[in-house]
Amino acid sequence: ITTKNKSVHIQSKASPSAICKVCNISESWEGLGKEGCPFTELPPIESFMEALMASMGAKPEALALTEAEKAEVERICREKYHSWEWTYGKTPHFSFEKEGIFQGEKIRISYQARKGRIEDFTIQSPYFSEEEVRALFQGQPFSLELFEEKFSDLAERLKPQDSKEVREVLIGLAL
Repeated sequence: ITTKNKSVHIQSKASPSAICKVCNISESWEGLGKEGCPFTELPPIESFMEALMASMGAKPEALALTEAEKAEVERICREKYHSWEWTYGKTPHFSFEKEGIFQGEKIRISYQARKGRIEDFTIQSPYFSEEEVRALFQGQPFSLELFEEKFSDLAERLKPQDSKEVREVLIGLAL
């Protein structure tokens, strides 16, 4: 299997993801159950890690954290890695464009994101005012929650009876 993580909808100067072969280890572990292999079946992950480290000449050592160290790790995760700045704020500039059809009408969404903020958001659709929608997104921090919230509101105003379907179409086009 080769992963192809290329989207025709996104243009960016960021480094592209590496295309690499992936497989299930059980399908390619040739020594499994053979003489010289320490395992007759797939081992628990801990045993596999020990065997892997031993094959590299390393000695596995368990690291026991104190309660204070665990609390510090949790604090760093919460303050740094679970933040909008970490997830979106450092995202390289990119342009996005996609179109689709809803109830026979074409909808086209495009925008740019720079330093995690949405710029130049446009929607071409007979259902929505381009200026009204642009005002909802322009300069806003890029996030899934933003798209969900704004598109839910738009869908409810447009067609309350079909709001869930309209929302899903818009989110599918915008992300």
